[in-house]
Amino acid sequence: MGRSKTQAKTFSGKRCALTPLAAAVVAAIYPAAPTWAQEAALEEVIVTAQKRTQNLQDVPISVQVLGNQQIEDMNLDGFQDYIAHLPAVSFQFNRPGLAQVYMRGIASGGDGNHSASMPSVGIYLDEQPITTISHVLDMHVYDVARIETLAGPQGSFFGASSQAGTIRMITNKAEIGVFEGGFDISGQAVSQGSTGYTVEGFVNIPISDNAAIRLVGWTKETPGYIDNVPASLTFRGTPAFEHDNAEMVEEDFNVASISGARASLKVDLNENWTVTPGLIVQQHDSSGVWQHDPDDIGDLQVQRFSPDVYEDSWYQASLTLEGDMDGLNVVYAGSLLDRDAEQRQDYIGYAHYLQNYYYYDSGGCYHHATTSTYTNYVCTDSDQFISRDEYFKRQ
Repeated sequence: MGRSKTQAKTFSGKRCALTPLAAAVVAAIYPAAPTWAQEAALEEVIVTAQKRTQNLQDVPISVQVLGNQQIEDMNLDGFQDYIAHLPAVSFQFNRPGLAQVYMRGIASGGDGNHSASMPSVGIYLDEQPITTISHVLDMHVYDVARIETLAGPQGSFFGASSQAGTIRMITNKAEIGVFEGGFDISGQAVSQGSTGYTVEGFVNIPISDNAAIRLVGWTKETPGYIDNVPASLTFRGTPAFEHDNAEMVEEDFNVASISGARASLKVDLNENWTVTPGLIVQQHDSSGVWQHDPDDIGDLQVQRFSPDVYEDSWYQASLTLEGDMDGLNVVYAGSLLDRDAEQRQDYIGYAHYLQNYYYYDSGGCYHHATTSTYTNYVCTDSDQFISRDEYFKRQ
């Protein structure tokens, strides 16, 4: 069955007093208020910003919420989509999976140097902190209950890396006694670019009177729109030589693919205790770059000499136990995040800059620019790149 999207309508106005004559005229023209006007009411927004379920109006801190319906109506399905709709939040985007997030203008830490301090904005997936330097966990947004933004400092509830604030993504959990499912299929096309598609779906299945499972899956191909155009760099040497990127020239070469799945099981152990284990897995691959230089090269054009690739695979296993002990609400939440991110980045610009101090010979060895002797007798290819393999584990 297809998931339908409905548009909520909100009505507002000012109350004023009517004279008897005016009231009679209004009554004659509008004998009865329409049904929708009688039923219009503010929707209750439920959040867990203080580690317990509350009405948003009862929370004594600044919380902004993107609800499930808003996420669907605005077709938000990734980090770049929802982050742009969060107030007091800014970000520096490098490529899918790589970004810096800032709140309230506070930019301490999180400068991309992994030997420096942690970012000042805490990122949470359900109840687990997933904050890392530079590597935003760009989970596909589908079947998500809400995204909460809490202005900082939030150290009391969310600990380290929440000086400026906290961003939380809360996923939908299994519902006992409810069978429902849905799917969405969409296509994307970029003007002067390529095409892509998104396929996603969910199903909630009751297993017994006290248990249910919710399964979610997605796959997405993001279209490219930046061209890698022909270029060459001249290196002085004996003799001088050129590097060109003929093998790398490609239109719309910044593409990304993402696929993943989520499973949530809910079991009522008895009248007072509920256990909810969950598992999320995702694979994210991208190639190309997402920045361009319209002044020196051209609009939506770059000149790259070696592959720019990024692979990000991760899983999160979680377990939540909730219960009541003589009127005391008890919650245990444990999670394990295992993430492996590999990146290769073109760095030939550094080698070209280095020739101001060294020059390369035809064998790829560099020499001091003012002498003919080797410098530490180190040979290197002028076609340089950066390779990174980073592993994250949070529990």
